[in-house]
Amino acid sequence: MTRRPSIPVRRHAAALAAAALAIAAPAPRAAPAAAAPEASVAARFDVHFGGIRAGEVSVMLSEDGRRYSVASRAVTAGIVGAFYDAAYDAQAQGALAPAPKPEAFRAVGDFGGKRQQVEIAFGPLAPREVKADPPFKPKPYEIDPAVQIGVLDPLSAAATVLRPAPIANICPRSLDIFDGRRRAQITLGPPTRRDSGELRCHGRFKRVAGYRPKDMKSPDIAFSLDFEDQPTGAARLRRVTVDTGWGLLVALRRD
Repeated sequence: MTRRPSIPVRRHAAALAAAALAIAAPAPRAAPAAAAPEASVAARFDVHFGGIRAGEVSVMLSEDGRRYSVASRAVTAGIVGAFYDAAYDAQAQGALAPAPKPEAFRAVGDFGGKRQQVEIAFGPLAPREVKADPPFKPKPYEIDPAVQIGVLDPLSAAATVLRPAPIANICPRSLDIFDGRRRAQITLGPPTRRDSGELRCHGRFKRVAGYRPKDMKSPDIAFSLDFEDQPTGAARLRRVTVDTGWGLLVALRRD
């Protein structure tokens, strides 16, 4: 008989997918000066939790200087996948002005056989419509999407990191993220050089609204991003490390 994991582990699987989409994204090579402002980046990450292989994440970004599209898939794998099947597929697109400005987001999550599809349509300033199938169950702490000014969906947030940037600009930023029901904020500090030669940026994931009251009392989630220098002057993400409170989650780039 298949053994279902504890509730904290099931919640962790969902958090893994969301965090991976929003954080685990590589900085691509800078385009030559004479080339058209186009980019296409694909990357895959192996995810380990507590030293055990737990999942895989793939991310792809395409842009033409005016518009962008990004897609990602996160699945459980290894020993974790043998006991618990979970998958999260998402797509987003929008305009570049010059940073990503989302227009549409769609995600399908299947966690242990519990499937849900979420779609977000964005207006000029904030989400204008959210659809969920099956519908979200009403909660006393739910928030109004229409007043979430300036938010990004998880994949558009990832696109801000995927896009080419000088090494000095790879990290310092603050991103407000809305997944259809909850609002969170990710902040990243400036890179520091490690003894290994890699650049490390420290960050924090803060719950802002739409979470259960007891989750709002939980500490912020600390994480770090490790980058490698590239000959082009850009940086390539190699590793994401997240302190989950139950152990370290590490996403290591495979290709």
